[in-house]
Amino acid sequence: MKFLKLVALVLVFAASGRAWSAEAVDITYGYHPYWTGGWNGVIIKHLKLHEKYLPAGSKVRFEAHLTGPPMVNALLADKMQIGTMGDMPSLVATTKRQIADIRLVSTPMFSNGQNCNKIVVPADAPDFASVEEAGAWLTGKPFAVHRGTCANRFVDSVIMKGGFKPSERLSMTIEVITSNFESGKMKGGAAMWEPHARRVVELGHAKYVATGAPWGETDADFTLMRQDFIENHPEAAAGWMKAEIEAMQFMINHPEKTVELLYEELTGYPKSTIWSAIYEENPASIGGDHRQWRPGSP
Repeated sequence: MKFLKLVALVLVFAASGRAWSAEAVDITYGYHPYWTGGWNGVIIKHLKLHEKYLPAGSKVRFEAHLTGPPMVNALLADKMQIGTMGDMPSLVATTKRQIADIRLVSTPMFSNGQNCNKIVVPADAPDFASVEEAGAWLTGKPFAVHRGTCANRFVDSVIMKGGFKPSERLSMTIEVITSNFESGKMKGGAAMWEPHARRVVELGHAKYVATGAPWGETDADFTLMRQDFIENHPEAAAGWMKAEIEAMQFMINHPEKTVELLYEELTGYPKSTIWSAIYEENPASIGGDHRQWRPGSP
């Protein structure tokens, strides 16, 4: 499957010598309800798993964001202590040590380019026999992507590898990209992440032509914490990791219930689209990876 591979859970506590304290904490947690990689945050929220693992009396403010970059800014400004987002903004956050020390503490999702690395074209585009044929069609046409996102990183890398050469690379928000597909204004292609891509495809406005796999472009989702939060509240930091692990296990073991909880959070997404975005395998013709782990697989 293209989702839910818990490949690393690493929490590094600074050797500060201070004793662990189970004092209550106030946390602002940034999560991304319209991104499959961030859906563990939705599960933590709706199952109230934080209440199970954080020190007694702790309070969590769940702050929803549509993309990762605003969460990076909030983490740097200490307006947020924990956030879950795609790979590009996550990595950028760790490079701002002169402002704040932000650490990657877990990888809730990792895939062979099956979640964020989706190339879609208008529904009336030709049916392509291969990813290479799709790349030839995209060459010379405008191509859109949301700046600063994991999709941005993917597109820039594929262009550098010669996958296609657009006439121009347009910076558009994911909402504008979606709107342009719906209105028929999208004349070239775009990179979108799930579930946005799945929605425009299932509504008949677009179709998939490639994942990141044909170019060896993986995608991931990370949870980040401020290092001072880890140092000052180590039990709360560890407790959050336990809540995240339980959320991932729930998504693996209870797919139907997972879709029900996600449906409560997402506006404009039917359960069928949520299911296909997270649990269905992509076809081999666009670079679907049959080796991807699926719920229920041995």
